[in-house]
Amino acid sequence: MKKIVLTSVFILISFFVLAQEQDRKNLKGPAFKNYKVWEHKSEQVVLYVGNDKLSLQGPKFKNYKPWDNKNKLTKIVATSSKRPKVTGPKYKNYKPWKNSH
Repeated sequence: MKKIVLTSVFILISFFVLAQEQDRKNLKGPAFKNYKVWEHKSEQVVLYVGNDKLSLQGPKFKNYKPWDNKNKLTKIVATSSKRPKVTGPKYKNYKPWKNSH
């Protein structure tokens, strides 16, 4: 019984210890508060996008089986993390998917 309790306590403590951010671990005070994620290097992200809009209604929609769908997915690789130098209302209404600065 002691082994089970000690093992579970060790696992619980290790979750809390290992869950911390490794990049920001040494930052304290104003440096932590003013940390800007977009100014640091990030890895490429691969997104798969598909058009899943269906025009089915009624019993056809109810009986629709998503696994039978043959929609093709589009692969998008996000390579840049640059943010626009826009402030104010333009920044509030900025839509990154339209690529309008």
